[in-house]
Amino acid sequence: MRATYLAPATTVQARLGFDLERYARHPSLSDAQARRRAGLDLRHRPHRNWEVSLSAAYATTNNAGELNPATGIDVGRLEARRLNLAPSLAHRVDDVTTTTASYSFDEIRGGTTARTTVTALAAERRLGGRETAEAAYRVRGFAFDGRGAGAAHVLTVLWSRRFRARTRLRIEAGPRLYRTRLRAELAAAAEQGLRRGEVSVRYAKTQATMFGQPLVVDVDALTAALAYSPIGSLRLSAAPAIYRSAGGGRRARVRRLDVSATWRLRRRLSITASQELGMQTGTLAGSAEGRVSRRVFTVRLMAGAN
Repeated sequence: MRATYLAPATTVQARLGFDLERYARHPSLSDAQARRRAGLDLRHRPHRNWEVSLSAAYATTNNAGELNPATGIDVGRLEARRLNLAPSLAHRVDDVTTTTASYSFDEIRGGTTARTTVTALAAERRLGGRETAEAAYRVRGFAFDGRGAGAAHVLTVLWSRRFRARTRLRIEAGPRLYRTRLRAELAAAAEQGLRRGEVSVRYAKTQATMFGQPLVVDVDALTAALAYSPIGSLRLSAAPAIYRSAGGGRRARVRRLDVSATWRLRRRLSITASQELGMQTGTLAGSAEGRVSRRVFTVRLMAGAN
């Protein structure tokens, strides 16, 4: 369910949802509150050159692996909670330059409590009508059960260009220093709009935490997304992904494919059927050994403002 409030200088969007799970072969696993999630996005422009924003999200699930989006690793049927807060302040210096100061707080509870904070300063400059560049400095801090696990200092440069009305390329790269180890931080994305849909490919080389374990892992993730609408009320999508993670002297690889179909019944009412397929090999601390396969079929009914 979604709701939106619009005012001349303020925009507020709220969302709320829950998932019910029913197992035909194992009814004891059925759960009327398998997942709950809530979110709030606030943007306020007190002056034409200033913008304040806040994003907040809270989620609970009985499948903790769903809160490992950076690694895709399945850790079994465990309860977990996630809280994310991200305020930011943007200042428009002139017609082509914008500076931003931001902070994010991300905490996952369930077994070990993992907390990640990111403090960032960035400056973006438009190089032309279709091209922008940005320089950013981030301090990414990690803590487990209240104990600090060091901070990564990341300096990146981003280049973005829109080649056509619906074609875009983004590349962000730079060095990352964590516990005297120097590594590369990289994020790249290519997006192409289609006549009735869009396709995108993304690659990321970064760090993430491991649910339930005091562990910071190095992650390489390659993801793609394809969406197509054969008719106005029907939207089909597919999202393949490959994740490679290393930490604690171990490695794991995850391959996933998510496909879904969304049918808009009315302007503010739609139903989505999705199928998730996954295969995990290798292991990190706290994750399952050997090969783990996963198949999940979900039906969602969504109501609210579009």
